[in-house]
Amino acid sequence: MASTSSKARAGNDPVIPSQLRSRTHNPDETYVAICEKQGIKPNAAVRVALNNEFVKVLEIFPDQFEVSELPALGEILKHDTKIEYVKMPNCQLGATLCYVFAGVLKTNRTIKKLDFSYNRLSPVASKELLRAVADNPVIEHIRLRGNHLTEHICQEIAGELERNITLKHLDITNNDMDMSGVVLLINAMPECDVEYEGNFWAAEIANSISHGLGIVLSFIGGYYLIKEASRPVHPTIYLVSCWIFLSSLVALYTCSTLAHSFHRMKITGRMFVILDHSCIAVLIAGSYTPFSWVNLGHTFAGPALGSAEWILAVFAIVLSFQGKKYAKYELIVFLLMGWAAAVPFRELMACMQMDGVYLLALGGAFYTFGVGFYLAGRTKPMLHAVWHFMVLSGSISHYFCVLWYARPCTTMPSAIPLDDPLAGRFIDL
Repeated sequence: MASTSSKARAGNDPVIPSQLRSRTHNPDETYVAICEKQGIKPNAAVRVALNNEFVKVLEIFPDQFEVSELPALGEILKHDTKIEYVKMPNCQLGATLCYVFAGVLKTNRTIKKLDFSYNRLSPVASKELLRAVADNPVIEHIRLRGNHLTEHICQEIAGELERNITLKHLDITNNDMDMSGVVLLINAMPECDVEYEGNFWAAEIANSISHGLGIVLSFIGGYYLIKEASRPVHPTIYLVSCWIFLSSLVALYTCSTLAHSFHRMKITGRMFVILDHSCIAVLIAGSYTPFSWVNLGHTFAGPALGSAEWILAVFAIVLSFQGKKYAKYELIVFLLMGWAAAVPFRELMACMQMDGVYLLALGGAFYTFGVGFYLAGRTKPMLHAVWHFMVLSGSISHYFCVLWYARPCTTMPSAIPLDDPLAGRFIDL
C-alpha cells in the first residue's frame, strides 16, 4: 500500500516553489522548501550533496532514506543541478524509485550515472525507467543489479533502448533473466557494455556440479596414480611429473567450480574466473609434463616441448588477467598449447605405445571439440556445461594415458612403429 501511495504522490507534481524556476535558486534552500510543502523532514545526505559545489555524487546508504522522501528528491533533480551520479544501492525503495526517476530523466541533463542495485524494483516500474533512459541524451551508466527483473523486460524495451546512443554501460546482473532477452539487449546496443552474469542459475548449477565431480575424480584417481608412480620400478621424475599433473587437475576443477558457485558475487566470481582461465593453461602444460619429462626426457624434443608449454602457459596467464580484452588471443594460445605435441609426433610415437598415443590424441580431441560448445555457451548458457563435460572427458583420457603409458623410452626415436597402420598414415603426413 505504501508503495502504491508513493507512486501516486510521485505522479502528481507538488506545488513547485517559485525559486525553483529561477536560474539563481539555491538547490538546498529549494529542496528544504519542497520538503516543507510535502510535510517531510529534509534528508541530511541530500542536503550535503546539494550544498557542496564540488560534490558531484549523491550517495544514499541503506536505512538513510524513506520511500516518502522520493518525490521531494525527484522534484529538485528534475531541474538541472550539479549532481552527475545518483547512487542508491540496497535501499529497498521499490517501484516508486523507478517512477520518480523516470520523471527526473525526462528533463534532467546533468545525471550521467544511476545505481539502483538491489532495490526490489518491479518489472513494470523498471520498464518505465528504461523507457525514460531511452530518450535521455546524456545518461551513460546504469546499474540495476539484483532486482529480480525478467526477460520480458528485455524483450519489450530492447527496441526503445536502441534509440539511446550515449549509454555505455548497463548492469543487469543477478536478475534471473533468460538469455533470449539478454541477447536482444546486447544486439540493440552494440556499443554498450552489458553486464549480465548471474542470470542463468540452472546453467551455473550444472557447471558447478560437473566440475565439482572433477574435483572428486581427481582425488580418487590421484590416489591410484601416486601409488603407481611411487613404486621403486619407476624413476623419481615420473613421480614428480605425476604430482604436477594432478595438481593442475585439482587447481582447474577447484577454481572452475568456485567461479560458477560464486557467479552472483561480482568481485569474487570474476576473481575465480580469472584463476579458472589461468588454470586451463596450467592444466595443458601439466598434462604434457609427464610425457615431455619421462617419455621424451632423453630427446631434444622432450625438454623443448615441456619448456614451450610452460612458457606459453605463463603468457596465457598474463592474458587471463587482462579480462575479456584479450579473450580471443587467450583461446588461440590454449589451442596452440593443446596441439603442440603434433610437432614432435615422430619422437612421441617412437617412445610411447600406440594405445597411449591414441589416448593422448583422444583427450586433445575432447578439448578441441569442446571449444565449440564453450563459444556457443556465450549465447546459450547451458551449452557451457557440455564444454565442462568435454573437459572432464579430455582429462580422464589424459589421466589414463599418464597412468599406463608415461614411461621412459626403451627404443631410440628413429625406431618408428610402422607396423601400426594408423601410425604409418601419421608418418606419411
